Amino acid sequence: MSEFRHIVRIKGKDLDGSKKLVAALADLKGVGLNLAYAIINALRLDPKA
Repeated sequence: MSEFRHIVRIKGKDLDGSKKLVAALADLKGVGLNLAYAIINALRLDPKA
């Protein structure tokens, strides 16, 4: 059986699902840590996920 990988595609870039959400968002061009936290808080997501 093959291993399932969690990958999300946003803005033409694959984000690694094994990273924390804030780190994965910060990998996007133009998104820093502060904006990543703002997005997470605006969407009421768990920043530790």
